[in-house]
Amino acid sequence: MTTLAEHMVTVLKNTGVKRIFGYPGGATLDVMEEAHKQGVDFVLTRAEWSAAYMAAMTGDLSDAPGVVLATLGPGATNLVNGVSHAYLDRSPMIAITGRPSLRESRSVHQRLPQVSLFEHVTKWSTTLTAESGAFDIRKAVRIAKAERPGPVHLDLPSDQPKKPVNPLPERYDKLAQTVIYGTVEQPDELILRLNESRRPVALVGPGTIRNHASNALRSFVEAWGIPVVTSVKAKGVLDERHPYWCGVIDMAGAKRIRQFLNECDLIVAICFDPVELIGAWTIDVPVIHVDLVPDMDCAYGAEVEVMSNVCGLLEGLAKHPVPGPKWREEDVRRFRVELESDLVAQLPGILPSRVVRAAREVLPEDTLVVTDTGSHKVLLGQLWSAYSPKTYFVSNGLGTMGFGLPGAIAAKLVEPNKPVVCFTGDGGFAMVSSELQTAVEKDCKKITYTGNGIETRLH
Repeated sequence: MTTLAEHMVTVLKNTGVKRIFGYPGGATLDVMEEAHKQGVDFVLTRAEWSAAYMAAMTGDLSDAPGVVLATLGPGATNLVNGVSHAYLDRSPMIAITGRPSLRESRSVHQRLPQVSLFEHVTKWSTTLTAESGAFDIRKAVRIAKAERPGPVHLDLPSDQPKKPVNPLPERYDKLAQTVIYGTVEQPDELILRLNESRRPVALVGPGTIRNHASNALRSFVEAWGIPVVTSVKAKGVLDERHPYWCGVIDMAGAKRIRQFLNECDLIVAICFDPVELIGAWTIDVPVIHVDLVPDMDCAYGAEVEVMSNVCGLLEGLAKHPVPGPKWREEDVRRFRVELESDLVAQLPGILPSRVVRAAREVLPEDTLVVTDTGSHKVLLGQLWSAYSPKTYFVSNGLGTMGFGLPGAIAAKLVEPNKPVVCFTGDGGFAMVSSELQTAVEKDCKKITYTGNGIETRLH
């Protein structure tokens, strides 16, 4: 007999889940115990929101969704902010909460409409039972990972974990883990627009990283001679030392970046997510939307939408005959010098910009940076040079304070051999400072956090 708790952990483990974060109690204790039996690490945090941030970061860095566990009532409500971060920052996550037994109908103690509560900040929220659990757990994994990724909520009644699960036919254990989309070999309208334009720009979002299209993007911009502006969550999709990298939209220097985009004659938005825009879209330039999903937000009113395998599409565009580069490298370089001169004050002393530069100079190229929300985030987003994908992390969709330190701890757990740096302010650090004990318990020896000019290292 396989219980629901046993089956749940087995499916998650087979999906690639190596650890579960949380602050358990009640019904979720059975899941924690089963995780221990199956060798899935349980990371006990000091607060549910921290556990959710850690799970979100794990989902961003892994092929499997992050998993977070909380008890009913206040445990569930404490989880909401972290789940909201995963929702607006597109982090694949499965959030499991306990709830009263299905048989209990009279008691109202700690009883909340948790499925309804999480419906507004997840891609899917449902009650998990032994009867339908085998199907729903697999469905949850698929929904969490599908574009655009995000959190799924499973509400677990206390009388269900020990019940025998209703098994699925064998074919469900062989559901495809890789989805292959068709390639547009000749995107005629896109090529026509690019050929007609004189000053096109690529505006690139984090979906390009999720779709493993970084190399294809570089080939495309080099073939056509097109500068690249990224969102902050797409930092590193193109090595920021590349001659065609221009900067980050809506971070420090936002006015100059938007002015630059307004002076172009075509924007190719590649997996760009409008949730990262700070303020309304004010750029009066034609936009072509390239992604796996349509322009559902209608933020920039795309004139053309191309839904395709983004990697294959960019590789095809790179091979298309081009008469010559649309931009000269020296023109892009001149803009970058002007942008940086706006941000770097020529004053004596320890200035924030000098701290960022000094950290970049001494830290290895593959350093993972996790930044909390605050004024430092805006400066760091423009001045920190990211050299490769999945090396820069920030809460920019929700923009929540307190993400930095828990995110850095999770990053270190996923990538123990890489240096991890957390930039945070006094407010964000104060919200989660108790998680330093979690870092010590999990032996995260090389996390550095910097805030208000003070640097602390964990040894």
